Amino acid sequence: MWRRAICAALAVSLVAAAAAAADPLDPKTKIVAADQAAAVAALLTRADLGSGWAGGEITPTSLKAPRCPALQPSFHDLTLTGHAEASFSLASAGWQIDSDVTILKTAQQVATQYKRLLQPSLGTCIRYDIEKSTGATSSIHLGSTRRLKFPKFAGATVSALYRVPITVGSGKGASVVYDDTMFLSKSRTQFWLNFVAPSSDEVTLELREQEIAKTLLKRVRV
Repeated sequence: MWRRAICAALAVSLVAAAAAAADPLDPKTKIVAADQAAAVAALLTRADLGSGWAGGEITPTSLKAPRCPALQPSFHDLTLTGHAEASFSLASAGWQIDSDVTILKTAQQVATQYKRLLQPSLGTCIRYDIEKSTGATSSIHLGSTRRLKFPKFAGATVSALYRVPITVGSGKGASVVYDDTMFLSKSRTQFWLNFVAPSSDEVTLELREQEIAKTLLKRVRV
């Protein structure tokens, strides 16, 4: 959930995943059919991205809240009522985008979660999460996390963007990719998106991120 037609069966699988990953710091999970449908409807789609992209909605494998040694907030008093994920790639350009939508019981709960999450140590936590994904290898070097300037979009209660540069390879054969994490919220709906793209596409990446943010915020139902 950090990185990456609703029916009863999916709701059951979500609840089962939450139970398997039980943690006293995690939010409670009580999937509501209307909220689950709203979460799916708010997801990024392949049609939003254009030709050449592959991927789509995926079944969430975990409902664990983001947490790392540097930042371990408790969300036990919050209730998650909808959750959907999607993943896309543009292999020819080295791009990947993961989209995660969660809906909480009230807008105040969303505000509470972000108040606990958007702390100075969040950058360390984002980098920690990437390290877990890449594994320990001498061919990958992670730079420092920095928060980028990001517009306050109409209707959004939270809009924040963080970047970690990743150097792959060494010497003349090294290349740099950007790993960007976006946080958005509106009313009871929150979006967590992860973008990976070559650093040479920096301008295109930032324009695409803003375009996607505006598109997703317009889809919020609750």
